[in-house]
Amino acid sequence: MPVPSPSLAASPTPVPPPGWLTFGGGPARLGVDATSPPLGSPAPGWTSIALDGPVWAQPLVDGGLVLVATEAGSLYALDATTGAVVWRTHVADPIPRADLPCGDVSPLGITGTPVIDPSTQTLFAVAERGDGTHELVAVSVASGAVLWRRVIDPPGTVPRDQQQRAALALAGGRVIVASGGLDGDCGTYRGYVVSVPESGGGPEDTYIVPVRNGAGIWAPSGPSVSAAGEVLVASGNSQEGAYAATTPFDLSDSVIGLTPTMSEVGDFAPADWRHLSEADLDLGSTGPLIDGSDVLICGKDGVLYLLDAQALGGVGGQLAGLSLGAGAFGGLALDGTTALVPTTAALDAVSVDAAARALRLVWRGPATWAPTVAGGAVWAVTRAGSDLVALSPSTGARLFSLPLGFVEHFTTPAAADGWVYVAGGDRIVAVRGV
Repeated sequence: MPVPSPSLAASPTPVPPPGWLTFGGGPARLGVDATSPPLGSPAPGWTSIALDGPVWAQPLVDGGLVLVATEAGSLYALDATTGAVVWRTHVADPIPRADLPCGDVSPLGITGTPVIDPSTQTLFAVAERGDGTHELVAVSVASGAVLWRRVIDPPGTVPRDQQQRAALALAGGRVIVASGGLDGDCGTYRGYVVSVPESGGGPEDTYIVPVRNGAGIWAPSGPSVSAAGEVLVASGNSQEGAYAATTPFDLSDSVIGLTPTMSEVGDFAPADWRHLSEADLDLGSTGPLIDGSDVLICGKDGVLYLLDAQALGGVGGQLAGLSLGAGAFGGLALDGTTALVPTTAALDAVSVDAAARALRLVWRGPATWAPTVAGGAVWAVTRAGSDLVALSPSTGARLFSLPLGFVEHFTTPAAADGWVYVAGGDRIVAVRGV
């Protein structure tokens, strides 16, 4: 697919091309590419040059470009059919791992998957800078030019103890950014979400989980946004210490509903939320997936929950639950009525019957990171061996496999227009014929 010409890019009524503009392909985080034809004969397409740092974020695809964020603090645009570098913009120098109290990303630059507004052709990303602060930047998709930048750490937080790992989202003309702590739960941090106008000006609205410490919002799939514009986030365990049976509910290990300007409108937590916090069993190890009026989420305890998007249910108010026996990490995907849940033991396919409030395990595949559905196959990176695989959506049988070598945690493929793109360390690997 050719890169759009300047005259098309400047059209007053642009038609967004097929693409993958945010984690999971859309604001609901369904993980489905609707632009690829039925699976043909997939084959390696290209491998990029070594970029300036490792890639933890999911690649994005827009208008013949693959947009990539690196932990060196840079954004790249690669030609989607050749892998050639079209532009590179260095946002900020990252912070070295040695300058952080704990963590698992080295160095720490841009970790959360950026988001693209197709109507303005603007990409938004957050970079952790050398002093530990977090900067939201808006960049032109066409040229890489920086349109504006803004430090977004809320007052009273300790920026160096916070990590921005969750994918960004757009809602109500605003950029939504969630934050948690570093791997190891060190220091002073709280889960928070900031909302900034896409223009870069105006007030920053903030929601902070009402705990003394902890409850990070960190799942790589990030906040999801419903068709009505409600923002859903999922928190992790708080650092309150031992809980008594009378300890008030503090919105740790919860799904929290917010307006785009960060007013709380609903919540859900498992009935055993106290135990989850004490045992470091984050519900928010995946982000919420929204399917119309239904919400799916699965945390470190391996229980997949079905929720009502219009009434999240409060404590113990799920519509259904199914224990899968192992914790889930990264993000879910939904192939029709089949939820794909990446646990540490297997990629589990679960039939979802919302009307009957029923969840049923259908098949188990290899253990993978978060999956993507494209071309009538389920694409994911295996935890063991670091292979990009395509699996049958009906049985989980392996249809295609490509060794990637070293990959970072949570590596998740993107797909568009008959191609799959995935990070392999500091390179992007493309597969054609999807």
